[in-house]
Amino acid sequence: MDQDHYWQVIFKINIHKYEGETYSHTGEYKEASPTDKIIFCWNSYSGYQYSNTLVTITLSEVGGGTEVKLMHEFMPND
Repeated sequence: MDQDHYWQVIFKINIHKYEGETYSHTGEYKEASPTDKIIFCWNSYSGYQYSNTLVTITLSEVGGGTEVKLMHEFMPND
């Protein structure tokens, strides 16, 4: 990685259930291409604890539309 152009973007998402429970998720974007790919780590603090799993979303033109592929790696049962 070019040390002169380092960036870091982190996020936090809270999901609120009707019953009043809140599930928090955090992560950090690792790679982003404006047209075809986003990669980020995902940490879940819901009923299950998932730490530093990796999510890759790729976009491809297919038949006049966009195909979205999502791969979630390093889940506890992987």
